Amino acid sequence: MAEETKKPASPAGEAKRTLRLTGEGFVSLFCRDFDSPARDPALTEKALSRIRSAAKKAGIEYRIPEALELEVDCGGTVLTASVSCSGIYCGEGGTVIDGIAVHWGAYPVSSGGSAHTEARLYAALYCRSSGEESVTLRKIYYCGSNGSVKIFSEKVSAGTLEEELYAACGRVKLAVPRVRREGAAVRFPFSALREGQRELMEDCYRAIRRKTDLLACAPTGTGKTLSFLYPGLKALEKGRISRVIFVTPRGSVQRQIAAAASSCDPGRAFGQPLILFSRQSACPQGAERCLRDKCPLFCGMGSRIYAALLELIGSDGVLDRETVSSCAARHGVCPYELAMSAARLCGVIVGDYNFVFDPVASLDFLADSRTLVLCDEAHGLPDRISGALSAVVDGDVLNKIREVFDPLTPGELKAAEDLEAVFAANRARLADGGDRFFREPSQEALKASDALLRLLRLRPEPTPEMTELTGSLRAFARAHAAFSRGYVRAITQSGGEALILADPSDFIRSARDAFGSAVYFSATLLPEEYYSRVLGMKPSDEFVSYPSPFDPSNFLIMLSPLKTSISGRGASLNRLGSLVAAACSKPGRYIVFFPSFEYLNSAEKHLKLRLPAARIISQKPVMSGAERRAFLRRLEESRGTGIALCVLGGLFAEGVELSGASLDGVVIVGTGMPPPSEDREAAGFYFEDAGLDGKAYSYALPGFNRVLQAVGRVIRKDDDVGFALLCDDRYLDGGISQLFAPHWDEPVICPDASDVRRALMRFRGEI
Repeated sequence: MAEETKKPASPAGEAKRTLRLTGEGFVSLFCRDFDSPARDPALTEKALSRIRSAAKKAGIEYRIPEALELEVDCGGTVLTASVSCSGIYCGEGGTVIDGIAVHWGAYPVSSGGSAHTEARLYAALYCRSSGEESVTLRKIYYCGSNGSVKIFSEKVSAGTLEEELYAACGRVKLAVPRVRREGAAVRFPFSALREGQRELMEDCYRAIRRKTDLLACAPTGTGKTLSFLYPGLKALEKGRISRVIFVTPRGSVQRQIAAAASSCDPGRAFGQPLILFSRQSACPQGAERCLRDKCPLFCGMGSRIYAALLELIGSDGVLDRETVSSCAARHGVCPYELAMSAARLCGVIVGDYNFVFDPVASLDFLADSRTLVLCDEAHGLPDRISGALSAVVDGDVLNKIREVFDPLTPGELKAAEDLEAVFAANRARLADGGDRFFREPSQEALKASDALLRLLRLRPEPTPEMTELTGSLRAFARAHAAFSRGYVRAITQSGGEALILADPSDFIRSARDAFGSAVYFSATLLPEEYYSRVLGMKPSDEFVSYPSPFDPSNFLIMLSPLKTSISGRGASLNRLGSLVAAACSKPGRYIVFFPSFEYLNSAEKHLKLRLPAARIISQKPVMSGAERRAFLRRLEESRGTGIALCVLGGLFAEGVELSGASLDGVVIVGTGMPPPSEDREAAGFYFEDAGLDGKAYSYALPGFNRVLQAVGRVIRKDDDVGFALLCDDRYLDGGISQLFAPHWDEPVICPDASDVRRALMRFRGEI
């Protein structure tokens, strides 16, 4: 790696780069059935079971064959696809090959579709290898609502299938060179590396070679983005991997990552980076939920999207939502589906966590053993996945069902009453002082909710409101099915049933295992034991904590004992005001972080009285993207003293970058410990039951990470100088102090405002 950062090796004479796709992914590049529902693995398995059973009764040996490999030379890149079919058997007239598609409503008018096209390609490859002159193709449709099956059969010659395969490969050969250009090389975009950056690159490249994971705690200023992105691009260039997926939760950072990837790949060896986006965010119809069968963009889109794809991947610049949407509008196709088609070809894909780690929203077609996942701000991943996969069925859901589905059929009413009976029993348990948390699910709740879901899904012409409500019941059923993977059952205050994912490590690990290797990184992945546990790391994986590149003498940490618990906040507001006034007495830009909006609002008037000349602005509970940018701009442009009052763990506790100036200091009120909640209590119950410190795992450790993130807003560059004042008497406790970042100097204890002033004067060289 050391030499590669200076002079990238020429790809000339090396083996061709490879791009690997599933059979469905290969088919989707040139022929995709957008008029039928997306694939449903559970329903496909039910359909296969039905077909197998029928074959067994008929005395037919029915089997699911191994996939056949297709290799297409696209110039500088060799594309390989693993093509499969639903099933195969030998009939009286020869070999029979099946392609199965599932649906919910009426049978499709056409007998085409992606599943059937892949089966035809499989048949072509099968004829090549077996020498058979013809096969019988069966196109099988399975109705998920009633289990009925409809079959179309046709006998096709090997010559016809070969022509179709040749045409398919020709279209792919035309597309791939547009996005992966022969002869282009990756280069490091700067003349020199930052201090410590070489070590990060070497560790990342080693993880790629070994196909293991790296958990990297790298402080601000180490250049984490390029340090992990560049080795990934070099691995792409050398053919070790087929793509890089970079996930991060913030849209502004996604654009920065895409720009960094472009700067490393000026010749477009791997095309333009693609920034993924949600279906709803780019919907030209403005729909909150996608109703494919009613959308004009979906009707016949399979015949238009290939031309849109060729135009898109031949354009310049990053493929962001605006670029993709503009191209989609010109061709009359769905922007989201166009982005999904491009994702199959692009070498660098940037997006949110959920595209990889949320099993409900993840893009399975991107998962293979030759894909590298880079996960930025990995400290936030466990809470994100827990929130996404937890589910609740409460009394308000039943009330909404009665309103939206009015009138309920007798069967629906009976199922709803059965579920209400479960809630009534739960309320009686709570009234008697019974337990609220359990390590086993309620079969009665599952039975009643499943019965209600099955009946509601049979309704014709579902509205968006109906779809939303049935979605909550489906989420509850999914959580029940996965209960053993880290869930806790909780009885809500109204007697409802909540299935809370207390430990997301199994889901994170399962998602990661679909890829070749993964690098999780953040400035605050400490302590190692905690994050290794909740991120699902294996013993063979590596954890590395890197030193800060900044001079520690440029940063001052002060501790001031203060009662910040809910019971002590009112009495300590005056003292807090004096501490903040002492810390922010010099002209500059500061942020004061509070545990809650209620505490922030209570302290605001005290601070305005103490600092009448300062410009004090306050974060609001809900802020749009434009409002957030305007908020930071007001802080940047403050003349004299500018103070932003924000909530710890909120919008401005992570990723705050002032473009025109740096922060002069932050004041942290409290230890970051989140307020009591059902989710946190359930997590504590789970980890205690597992023999761990439940309070630490559910409150203290994730809470103090908020403090580390907020403190990290101060020193962002080599010439930054600033301070952090931590206000809480618990900071003097040995348990909390053990969590301090290793690159912090010894904190200065400041019992009152005069001590804060003196500490700052010494730090600034004024005394």
